[in-house]
Amino acid sequence: ADYLDGMRQPNSDWLSYFTSDPFALERIEILKGPASVLYGQISPGGMVNRVSKRPSEDAIEQVELQYGNNDHVQGQFDIGGRLDTSGDVLYRLVGLARDAGTDIDQVPDNLGLIAPSLSWRIDEQTDLTLLAQYQDRETSASPRPYQSGDTLTHFWDGDEDFDKLDQQQFTLAYEFEHRFNDTFTVQHNLRYGSTDTVNQYTDASLQPGSTSVLDRTAWGLYEEMQSVTTDTRLVSKFDTGAVSHTLLTGLDYAYLEYDVEHSMGTAPSIDMNNPNYSQNVPRPRDVQVDNTGKSHRSGVYVQDQVELGNWRLSAGLRQDWVNSKITDNLIG
Repeated sequence: ADYLDGMRQPNSDWLSYFTSDPFALERIEILKGPASVLYGQISPGGMVNRVSKRPSEDAIEQVELQYGNNDHVQGQFDIGGRLDTSGDVLYRLVGLARDAGTDIDQVPDNLGLIAPSLSWRIDEQTDLTLLAQYQDRETSASPRPYQSGDTLTHFWDGDEDFDKLDQQQFTLAYEFEHRFNDTFTVQHNLRYGSTDTVNQYTDASLQPGSTSVLDRTAWGLYEEMQSVTTDTRLVSKFDTGAVSHTLLTGLDYAYLEYDVEHSMGTAPSIDMNNPNYSQNVPRPRDVQVDNTGKSHRSGVYVQDQVELGNWRLSAGLRQDWVNSKITDNLIG
């Protein structure tokens, strides 16, 4: 399971996965042990939750420039602080731009990212935080060199203009908290996310009768995905005699919709002794897969964390409902 800011990030099981650059993260939290009562279907060993950078009362002024191997050029900034004298409204703006290569000459590692956030202390009992992020990531779809039989060569058989894994990702979220009193607090978080993924690559095999010319087939995967995730919970803190309770009761919901097309087509051959990496490779049109998927996942949960001296005990219950549908558009 993939979690950001305490909420699940659904995926299509193809290539539409939300990604996070470390520079945009405040921290990474590791929860050891079973936690499916609060978070649904996850590994029994625990979970990893990434926390986005968010506003802080301390002024942040960070600007960095990088240059490194493989023509790595990167600039990034992290700025923020107060928008008013009282500190009730805080902001933070994180950005990154990278233009870089890799150990394979034709394979880039490019990234553009912008992540604004705003925190508003509406009153002494109510807080609202807005989080947004847009990123554009580009690399190669087939960075692996050509393999001849059992031998992995040093020759890359792709095309610089055609071969790419390009993904645009956008998320918009808010976190709302209202403290009624010392006993009851309501928390409501919601996030919308979308991805647009293009994955194009070539597959090569040695041309019959030749020792250096490779015949190639073009492949393309084109995918769009949208998701909505929300979690609402009531936190109740109270004592029963010498025993202290933190009782969580909540409802979470996740919606996912995606369209995916996987196609193949023709591509010009390439000579390993005299490669031309900028040939005209048309978009593949022979559709192999054309699917539309939708899923609804909802759950209700209750968990009580009991404290008695130095002892801690957690007990909880959860019920989930999942409804998924995949439509094969090739057969109607």
